[in-house]
Amino acid sequence: MKRADHTELKGLPKSCWMGTLKWDEELANMAEYYGLSCMLIDGSCQKTENYPEVARSVEISFNITNPEEFHPSETLTEMFGTWLESFNNAPNVANLVSNYENGSWYKGTQIVWAETTRIGCAMTKQYRPKERLLNEVLICNYADPGNIEGSQIYETDCSKPPPEEDDRSMGCLVKRTTALIVVLVSLFAT
Repeated sequence: MKRADHTELKGLPKSCWMGTLKWDEELANMAEYYGLSCMLIDGSCQKTENYPEVARSVEISFNITNPEEFHPSETLTEMFGTWLESFNNAPNVANLVSNYENGSWYKGTQIVWAETTRIGCAMTKQYRPKERLLNEVLICNYADPGNIEGSQIYETDCSKPPPEEDDRSMGCLVKRTTALIVVLVSLFAT
């Protein structure tokens, strides 16, 4: 699998007024619980009083046959890169940014959804002794959820004034995704 990095976002239209993506411990705890206990059940375990609705992305790294050879930062960067690479599946990225439609790119679009301002992630391990395989599972929960059909993913017209109801700044996708990769690697690579 080809490893993605933030430079692959250069094909996306310029972004304006991106919300600051902040770490949320409650969303991280929900992600861990999902990964450990209800991953194959339903989504009811993702709802709390504070977060009645969240979005979730899950990525599984299969077939790690020797746990001693596992390098979390490399695996995490590769898993996260898969989400960013999903933009390459969209027939017209500029149209997708201005008018979202569901597709295989949903994990990547959720990361850059302007109204999404909180994220919490967890990595869980699933060991399958019969096959002698270790699977690493990355789960991220987002609030406010994005990927709303027919909506704009983020603003591309920087001449428009910023929304007044929040603390968005002139952000860019590269800074946002690079910062997220750094945070995730620092949290899970130990």
